[in-house]
Amino acid sequence: MQSISQTLKPKLEMLNWDFNNRCEKHESYFLFDYNDNINSHCPVCYCEGMTKSVEQQEAERALDAERLKKYNTLKKLSILQDETLRAIRFSDYKPTNNEEKNNKNEAIDFFNRYRNGEVFNLWIQGLNTGVGKSHLGMSILEELNESVAKNRSCLFIDIARMLELIHDSFDNKESHYTQAYFTDL
Repeated sequence: MQSISQTLKPKLEMLNWDFNNRCEKHESYFLFDYNDNINSHCPVCYCEGMTKSVEQQEAERALDAERLKKYNTLKKLSILQDETLRAIRFSDYKPTNNEEKNNKNEAIDFFNRYRNGEVFNLWIQGLNTGVGKSHLGMSILEELNESVAKNRSCLFIDIARMLELIHDSFDNKESHYTQAYFTDL
């Protein structure tokens, strides 16, 4: 059996060492670049640089994956009574009276506050149906999700639908829409 030094010796001799330059940090002679007897570098510094580059690329990929997960929260986890709300925008909301105009303006103000970094929960409630509460709420979230929220999660939950799903989970053990599910959201 050959010793390690005997095995490595022919391999090391194939490397083109630059004995005129030495790395002070790693106490290593430089290596000429492959097929190049002009440019040389410390092999350890080179490996460290390559490792740092790969680490930075992987960190950026992990951040991109996290941003995508947060971006997709609105589409994947929102609980809606009316699925047509999924693609709604402020431009689709056509107020027919002063109260509706004021509601739209307030919703746009809330959107701007979110966009400027303010953090708060927003509850939109009212007794009358069909007056635009869900439309304006989803418009805020859609606009935020598309414009600035790549690092934030947006979520729309229709409370009546959520309560229906929780109630259904009592009899349907396969349902994942339990009280604990909604609490963890």
